[in-house]
Amino acid sequence: TDRLISGVEDAGVPDIDNGDQVVVALEATFAEARGILEEARARVETISVDDPQVFAEQLNAIGETIQASLGEIGSSLASLDAPELNAAVSDHPECAAVAGAAG
Repeated sequence: TDRLISGVEDAGVPDIDNGDQVVVALEATFAEARGILEEARARVETISVDDPQVFAEQLNAIGETIQASLGEIGSSLASLDAPELNAAVSDHPECAAVAGAAG
């Protein structure tokens, strides 16, 4: 997520309507994702490995939380109003592949 955020920052503001707002939204969204993953890591580090079943159950619960939280983030990204960027993504197979993996 740090590299992703740096990549957005390094790319600068796209020359589109509301480009600055898109960048702010992307950076905030990816920072939120980083927070979710950091919180999950902290939770994993506290799980006892003494009981394999309890360990697996707790890992599963953490995984479900990550999935739900990142799904919400994906929905917020999908609502960004940037038709010019959407068109650019559609025109470039590399971008379309990443966008498809996120959705």
